Amino acid sequence: MRLRLLTGAFLALAAPACASESPSLVATLDNDSFINGIDRHYTNGVYLSWTGVPETRADGLTRALEGVMLPGSPSATWREGYFFGQNMFTPEDIYARNPPLNDRPYAGWLYAGARLYRDNGASLDRIEATLGVVGPMSLAGDLQESWHSLGIPGTLHPNGWHYQLRNEPGVILTQQRIWRVTVVDGPLEMEILPEANVSLGNVYDYAGAGGMLRIGQGLSADWGPPRIAPALTGSDFQHPNGLAWYLFAGVEGRAIARNIFLDGNSFGDSRSVAREGLVGDFSAGGALLLPGARLMGSFTHRTKEFLGQRDADQFVSISMAFGL
Repeated sequence: MRLRLLTGAFLALAAPACASESPSLVATLDNDSFINGIDRHYTNGVYLSWTGVPETRADGLTRALEGVMLPGSPSATWREGYFFGQNMFTPEDIYARNPPLNDRPYAGWLYAGARLYRDNGASLDRIEATLGVVGPMSLAGDLQESWHSLGIPGTLHPNGWHYQLRNEPGVILTQQRIWRVTVVDGPLEMEILPEANVSLGNVYDYAGAGGMLRIGQGLSADWGPPRIAPALTGSDFQHPNGLAWYLFAGVEGRAIARNIFLDGNSFGDSRSVAREGLVGDFSAGGALLLPGARLMGSFTHRTKEFLGQRDADQFVSISMAFGL
């Protein structure tokens, strides 16, 4: 009872400080070496995004996008957003000067994009376009080689980046819907966030579905933590609900028709491996939401992505968000 009273008092004090929404800035880091101390497969991802305030939009762009989105509520609000990031992929043995042909090839992905959110409280739609480049122009090899040249104990110098995928421009078109299903509405809340998504382009072609179970307080403040795709992704914005927190666990399965980082370049010769057609993510973590800020951390177990892969992959995600 005392904890409930203290929480209520904190929420009452925090509410005036966050009565109006502001644009949000998100920074997210994925890395596998936090768990096992080595780099392999999807080894590092960095992501930055800016998301604007909610608006009731009636312009031509919104009407055109609604024509290709799932049906939604006419009373929904819209948020525009922009993002930038880099993903890094390596074989398991980064010390080999000529990596084995049956291991994942070196590859990097440098990208930027724009999105629109449509939020009606009961569901959240996201539609976005991503443009970028695969290959040496992604600067992933330069970044990893520079980082490992610092002489940090326990790190191995990567020696095979000259075998990475060749330069290729990339495009991804993505659409996602998340539904909010309240299970318990009380001092301690519980909800399920089922979701479905599809991505098309020369980088990724896949359809995914999954869901997240969340337990905490103030769950309506967001739609789950922001993540680096492909992953079980929430929202890059939060509502001004004062103090909130939650623990979560989620699962997503993806049926994959193309993954350039496994299939190799679209045209010409490059290294490649035979990908798995189905990949699953199992994630768990927690989030703390303060007025104008969020701090989130999670662990992801990703099933094998290519034939001959010895073990599933695991990595940690850390995300911070601030109101501007």
